Amino acid sequence: MFCNQCGSEVKSGAKFCTKCGARLDQPAQQDAYQQEQSYYQQPQPAYQQPQQPGPRDGRKKSHIGLIIGLIIAACIVIAGMAGMLFFLNRGPSIEERLEMGNRYLEDLDYDEAIEVFQEILDIDPKCVDAYMGLADAYIGVEDYESAMDILEKGYDKTEDDDLKERLEEVEVEKESYDRKIRNEKVFAGVEDVFENIAGYCEAGNYDELFEYMQSDDYQRLLDAVDELEMAYCVETSHGNVGIYEVNNEVFGNYMIYYGDYQDDVREGEGDWLGYFEGNNYHARGSWKADAPNGYQEVREWSNRLGETVVYRVIKGDTVDGLWNGPVDWCFEEMDGTTEVYPVTFEEGKWVVLDYDEADETSPYIVCLTGGASGDRKMTTDDVDCTEGIMGFATSY
Repeated sequence: MFCNQCGSEVKSGAKFCTKCGARLDQPAQQDAYQQEQSYYQQPQPAYQQPQQPGPRDGRKKSHIGLIIGLIIAACIVIAGMAGMLFFLNRGPSIEERLEMGNRYLEDLDYDEAIEVFQEILDIDPKCVDAYMGLADAYIGVEDYESAMDILEKGYDKTEDDDLKERLEEVEVEKESYDRKIRNEKVFAGVEDVFENIAGYCEAGNYDELFEYMQSDDYQRLLDAVDELEMAYCVETSHGNVGIYEVNNEVFGNYMIYYGDYQDDVREGEGDWLGYFEGNNYHARGSWKADAPNGYQEVREWSNRLGETVVYRVIKGDTVDGLWNGPVDWCFEEMDGTTEVYPVTFEEGKWVVLDYDEADETSPYIVCLTGGASGDRKMTTDDVDCTEGIMGFATSY
């Protein structure tokens, strides 16, 4: 056996080495020494020059570069898609939504407009234009209550004066709309009367029309009109017909208009007719802004005319229903003659040419060269009244 420390050969069974004095009963140290000795006794590999990478090693490195490139490209694509998704999810801007809502209003697609403007207000509760657009859309579907509610809500949130002003306008529009609906219900049973009136006017059968205005059918219309609070017009197959309250003791409480309208306003050419207890009145001419404006020709018969007079005919220009400028004041006699008196008015007032003190009844001379022969005067007893179309003047 050998010593674990110095490696000297010792006797078998000895406890100490005779050379170095080390204990011989330590197997761990002996084992470590033996392992060290065995390591040094192993043959060592000879030195070799480093080798250049072969084709396989190049391919490995190129594959790694390709993989890295693909990873980078994938990251770029994913980032781009994420940016696109973010843009798409962002949705239209407020301005784009307003433009979209206004296009729906122009196309009369009110339901879509309501949805768009409401979405805007969900995003921006203080967007004045959205409140305006939403109110207009509600009016488009005849929901005036909702229109007023949204305008009031908008004003409370923004205190914008335009919203307050629009709210006041819608309140007036609602009153007009409510009257219209009520009137439609009132007139539900007299559509045929409007059709008949328009038929007579279209054919120019005014004498037959005046006879019809004495019938029970026409009385049904008047009974219905008594429930109204406003003028009413109807579009018939023969044209537009309206009925208007005038409260005249000679030609009745109501007048019929047959002619052109623009947005429920009399505008263009039209006939203006009234009848009451045998007295009839017919004016035909130009209308503007819901009143006679321009040339008018009036033909009337009433029990206040002379016994020999068939019709009184007045021709001339009007301004807001009043005679203005040169006017021919004519009387058609039973013998076929017509007496014409050229007179002049200034906004419904007679232009007085002279004053006859001897005439206590009608001292104001308004025409010096009238009558059938052109040598007759025309006088009047009242120059303070305004002369014009019935329903628009104090005298006619």
